[in-house]
Amino acid sequence: MNQIFKFTTSKLLNKPFTLNNTTQLILSNYLYNSPSQHHNSNQCIKDKQQNNINRFYTTTTTTFNNNNSSSDNSDTTLKNDIFSINKQQQQQQQSFNYSKQVIQALKELNITEPTPIQKKIIKAFDKSKSTTPNDIFILDETGTGKSYAIVCEIVDRYYQYLKSNTNQSTTTTNSATQEETTGAKTNVQPKYLLISPSRELSWQLAKWIRDLLIKLPGVKESDLSKIQLAVGGIPTEVLKQTLEIESPDIIIGTPKVLYELMITGNLGIEQLDLLFIDEADHIFQPLKLHAIEKEKKIRKAHPLPSHLLFNEIKRQCRENNQIERDDDPIDAQQLLKMKLANKHQQQQQQQPPIKKYKKTARQFQSVFTSATLTSVTRRLIISGDWINKNFDLISIDKSNISNSSSNSSQNSNNVLDRLEYYFISVDSEKDILNGVVDVWKHLKPKLAFGIIANDANITNVVEQLSKRNINTKPLVSMMDFENFNICHWTDSNTKDSIKSLINQDALDKNRLLKKDLKEKQKKREIETRLKNLSQPTKKQDDDEYDVQENQRFYQKDKESILYIAKEDAIRGIDIAQVSHVFILNVPVNTNNFLHMIGRTARMGNKGNIVSIYHPALSSKYNSTMKSLNIPFEEESLY
Repeated sequence: MNQIFKFTTSKLLNKPFTLNNTTQLILSNYLYNSPSQHHNSNQCIKDKQQNNINRFYTTTTTTFNNNNSSSDNSDTTLKNDIFSINKQQQQQQQSFNYSKQVIQALKELNITEPTPIQKKIIKAFDKSKSTTPNDIFILDETGTGKSYAIVCEIVDRYYQYLKSNTNQSTTTTNSATQEETTGAKTNVQPKYLLISPSRELSWQLAKWIRDLLIKLPGVKESDLSKIQLAVGGIPTEVLKQTLEIESPDIIIGTPKVLYELMITGNLGIEQLDLLFIDEADHIFQPLKLHAIEKEKKIRKAHPLPSHLLFNEIKRQCRENNQIERDDDPIDAQQLLKMKLANKHQQQQQQQPPIKKYKKTARQFQSVFTSATLTSVTRRLIISGDWINKNFDLISIDKSNISNSSSNSSQNSNNVLDRLEYYFISVDSEKDILNGVVDVWKHLKPKLAFGIIANDANITNVVEQLSKRNINTKPLVSMMDFENFNICHWTDSNTKDSIKSLINQDALDKNRLLKKDLKEKQKKREIETRLKNLSQPTKKQDDDEYDVQENQRFYQKDKESILYIAKEDAIRGIDIAQVSHVFILNVPVNTNNFLHMIGRTARMGNKGNIVSIYHPALSSKYNSTMKSLNIPFEEESLY
């Protein structure tokens, strides 16, 4: 080997340097010791040498010194560099543990480092790839990226599947055509099933998947049609046809719609790889420990859609013989129970033996997440046999976050400490609306959520705040549910036929809605006349005066926006840069308050919570803040 190497890097500035004997030996081993490689000509050896030299010098980041007196230091540095080639890239890949294409796509979204809970989730999934995967419970505060970590895992798995199945779309089309010819009923078999409590959260999860998947090389726009929604707001017949035509690999939906698809034979789980349940506590809604007998009877007589859905999933798994085997490992407690049962059976030989229930052993992995995934919810899921026997619980020990993360500004405190709170008591609904305007003028937010009670009227709130010059829109205005499943279709004829069904359904709904609104308006007019007999115009005049005053003194800022949604619909929604949350006359408890305030101050940012309510709710707010250790100082605007 030559004593002098000349090469070009920004650090060495094309200067020649000398390698001593030890360094030459190390470099020789690097260049020549390829495993099981045999060369038949000198040219092959030269090419191999040159390729390895180029690869070595383009990956190392060390500045070599051609001073012979520091040769020992150069040897040590060179050895270290040989074993740490691409160290930074390797660390990042180990941190995320996704394919390099997914990591690059996350970089483009400015996601370069997982949060503490995401690191634990990634580690759990990594472990499941080498062994039989355990099911997972995930518990951490709002805004830490729990759901997005699951989305990234699904996209990474699905991308590998797409790369290894390039002819998948052709096969699917041919099989669908054959089934139409024979008249056989299709049964959609997704690989990934995501369940959320609301159509709004389902839409967000589906959009996350599509937005990340389209950034990956080789993914076509038609591949995005394999991600489908199954939620309310999509006509039933349209939903069934789109699922049958597309045969999606990823379905995101709500429990009620998914249950109806399963019991009608339109949806199966034989090919399922992963089942993800977001906001699990709200989906299962367990009864409180001190629930009275009447509540238990009502729940038993009228089970929730989620309970029906998971019982149906369990039934289908058991039909496919996915049941715990006799040779499965038994813990000490189970062994003791079996011994006692055998002893009792020997004493009562005349009685028939009691058949032991074997738990369901699903062939897919189930993941349950929530910021408030309590032990009560977990016990309900376990007792219902809705999760496999082997599962892990992943959560964050808050006392160790500041030590385990380099970004202490994001993780040194929880979401409660990053918020400013305003508690405002008012006397009427009119004052609630005017209170929003007054606070809006003072705090000047650019993007905010307004949360109303589940029995409130979104249309009315949006209309009244818009009259007061607040740029207000319902949250669903940004979500096109009806066209989501077909927007990436390339077959114009099929797309047009589905659109015609959607339009016809919309016309029918509008006709019924107009009729219903007319009846309600007549009823309100009668009630208003009776109520205002003593002061026929005072209330109306006051309302008009308030609106006119706001229009006069406050000009609408079109660059700022307030999205209105109901309490249940807002859970899990993640919109970047939301700085303020307005909680408008919503009765609170510890659970729902944590989820409402979690729409801001996400990923370590700060936020503001403005609660405006009737005096009757003051005691609830006071007790809730006390339990959360939040200072409660009530203000009065009027």
